[in-house]
Amino acid sequence: MNDSTVKPRQICLVGLRCSGKSAVGRALAGLLGWPLYDTDTELTRMHGSIASQFARDGELEFRRREQAVLAECLGRYPLVLSTGGGAVLLAENRALLAGRHTVWLQAPPIELARRLMADPATAGQRPPLLPGTMAEADTGVSCRRWELEMERLLLEREPLYAEVARLRIDTGSQSPLAAAAIIARDLVTSIGNQP
Repeated sequence: MNDSTVKPRQICLVGLRCSGKSAVGRALAGLLGWPLYDTDTELTRMHGSIASQFARDGELEFRRREQAVLAECLGRYPLVLSTGGGAVLLAENRALLAGRHTVWLQAPPIELARRLMADPATAGQRPPLLPGTMAEADTGVSCRRWELEMERLLLEREPLYAEVARLRIDTGSQSPLAAAAIIARDLVTSIGNQP
């Protein structure tokens, strides 16, 4: 991506579920004094849990709504935006994200699986990654199975995240605040490099 095309007053966070988009987004918004928007939170507020949207309306309708929320949020300045893990699946969303200061948050699949299993309270809010419910996962599905599912999703989405991201941050080995500080420094550098 050409740095001269980046809109410096918008930071968009992309990555797989449990990569830290919401936590890093909160830390980054606090550091910059910018508002934080979370597409999943907005969609849940308007239409109910994401899991119920998938079950009731299907993924295609959910993705259409997600695109509308993404476009609406990206009309705001300044902005820290946390996207859903699948936001990059639509080419239209990738086109919107590509012109922003988009950061891909990454963690090893085993870490993503551990985080997912450690947070069963939000599992009912999300579409299932595997057949069954998170409650079944707690009693019968090993962390290894979730790790394999995260690896599968990463293989599917990695080129899409790479297409839109100007920066990659490993959130598996550092705190949300440390990751946010790296992003803030990168933003300052990119602003300084613009004509």
